[in-house]
Formats: sequence, C-alpha cells, structure tokens
Amino acid sequence: MIRIFTTFLFMVGLVLTMKGQDPSLSQFYNHRLYLNPAFTGTQSGLTLGLHYKNQWSTVPGGFTTYSAWVDLQEPFISSGFGLMLLRDQEGSGSLVTQGIGFSYSYIVRFSDKFNVNIGLRTSYTQKFIDWSKLVFSDQLHPIDGIVNGTNAVPIIERSNLVDFDAGFVARWQMDLGKKEVHSNIGFAVSHLNEPEESLQYIGTKLPRRYTFHAGTMIPFSFFKNFGKRQIYLSPNIKVDYQGDIQVYSYGLYVISSPIYVGGFYQNRTPGFDFDNTNFLTIIGGVETNISKHTTLNVGYSYDINLTGLSLRAGGVHEISMRINFDSASMFGISGGGAKYGGRRKGKHLRNKNKAKCYQFKGRSAVSFY
Repeated sequence: MIRIFTTFLFMVGLVLTMKGQDPSLSQFYNHRLYLNPAFTGTQSGLTLGLHYKNQWSTVPGGFTTYSAWVDLQEPFISSGFGLMLLRDQEGSGSLVTQGIGFSYSYIVRFSDKFNVNIGLRTSYTQKFIDWSKLVFSDQLHPIDGIVNGTNAVPIIERSNLVDFDAGFVARWQMDLGKKEVHSNIGFAVSHLNEPEESLQYIGTKLPRRYTFHAGTMIPFSFFKNFGKRQIYLSPNIKVDYQGDIQVYSYGLYVISSPIYVGGFYQNRTPGFDFDNTNFLTIIGGVETNISKHTTLNVGYSYDINLTGLSLRAGGVHEISMRINFDSASMFGISGGGAKYGGRRKGKHLRNKNKAKCYQFKGRSAVSFY
C-alpha cells in the first residue's frame, strides 16, 4: 500500500510542476475551431458543435475533455465569428482547466474556388486543483495508511490567464481531369503570449503549440449500375509541436454520404517505434440533411494503444456532434437595412457576396473542410 501511495504522490508532484500540454483531439476536423482559429466561419451559415473525449477510462485519474462551440460565417463582410468553451479534467486530484475563447477570421476571397482565412482568438482560462483529493506525506501512516490532517497549505486556489492564438487556412478547388479535388492547408500558433499557469508561483509558462495540417478530397465514381455512386478518398496529416512534445497524426478517410469512416496513426515520430505510446484511431460517422438548410454530423472514434499502455487502460473514446444552419446570417432578417436599399435589395447583395466564398459542395462528401 505504501508503494501505491508513493507512486500517487509522485504523480501529484508531476502534475503540479510539469509544463502544461493541450488536449489532442483525434477527430480534429470535427472541432475545427480548436484545431485552428482560422477555421472560424469556413462553413456557410451558423454551426453549433459539441465534443467529448474520455482518455483511459479504466485508469483512476484519467483525462476527460468537454467542449462546446459555435461559429458564424458572414460573407457580406468577409468575416467569421466564433465562441468556444473548453473544460479539461485530469488526474486523481482533479486538475481542471476551463475557459472561454472568442475568435474572428477574415476571408480573403481570391475567387469562388480559392479562399484564405486569417484567424485570431483571445481566451480567458482558469486552472485549479481540488486539494481535498490530494494525499500528502504527513497523512500517511506505515500501518494505518491515510490518516486525517495535513500541514500542507495551498499557495493559491487557482490560476487565471489570458491567452492569444492565431492561424491561417487556405482552401481551394482544382480540377484533376474531370474531377473536382478539394484541399486545405493551414498553420496555427496557440498561446502566443505564453501565459503563466503555475499554481505555486514558480513561473511555469504554458508553451506555444504549433500546428500544421493539410488534407485533400479526391472523388472516384463506382457502381455505374447504381447511379455512379461517388466515393471520396481523403488523406490528411496533422503535426503538433508543444514544448518538448511532438505528435504526428496521419491517415485516410473514405467518404460516401451520409457515411464516412477513417483510420489514423499517431506517434511522436513520423514512423513507427516501440519507444513511445502509439495510437491507431478508428473513426466513423454520419452526416445527413435533416431539413433543406440544416445538416447534422455525428462522429465517434476509438484510439487503440499499439505500444505502451495496453487495452486494459480503456483506450480513448471521442464523440462529436455538429449541426449547421446554412441559411443563417447576421443580415438574414433585414438584409442590411435601409442603408443598403431595404430588405429586398440588401438580401440580393448578401447573396451575391455569399456566392464568392469558397464552399465545398461535393456530391456524396461531408463538410470536413
């Protein structure tokens, strides 16, 4: 029992002194605002999203992440607006990080087939720990185990920080023969100001996170006797670098609306090795129209530990949901008001501007990009 307590104390000390690392999501395109603030407003209309991640559910003191977000594209002013809530809980001591972030992106419209989004986000975050769940050395008895009372006094209850992120995303369509290929490439930097997050006034800063991502959707037509069913093959890659941690994720989606499935491999190095914990991610989901202007996307993924922790750790479960109202607009009611000639003319101008924004309308595809 003493050995267990000693291990637990070591883990608590590690949590209190280590440099923070951000949660990593397997379904990164289903939470685009977290991936890159430049994705704010890339999908037409209003989009609402929920995301849940449970890592190592059978291990006491695992990791749980919750997030909710909303973003709006307003092509009339070439802009996107977003709001994101995030709560991350880790460790038996319930170390909690929670915050709210506001994002804005400007849409540079080179053509209706090529847009570049430049995004910024500012966030307010709190980090705190439930000290009542911690066990200190003066509470331990060699025979009786944990005894009541400790002389340890928390230095501060919580840490408050203001944070800034930035990024860009290029999205375009090009023709490959008679096929329309849709692609994206982006880069983001999180924690630009490296805010201090220490609960002990020891100057621990949240290191910057650098994220590179890229992907493409290539259509293929099969089953000619059944209306030439179109299938998209979508290879993707994401690379994260934060402090001394780097994570490579790459894999492939197979998409034929309303269903998509995928497989991704994640490791600290580009290739396979036995020195680090590697993951194989299996993803599946459905995207369907629930009305003329409303689309629902529900996804699930499971991360399998290939090395390091075994399956007895419970793996990593991740659930996502997005609902999009593609006709929503800040100017959708008045159409810009009297300044632009009233309801009818304002609506005409709004629709005219909206048509210039890149929108992925691929048949039998889903709205990842």
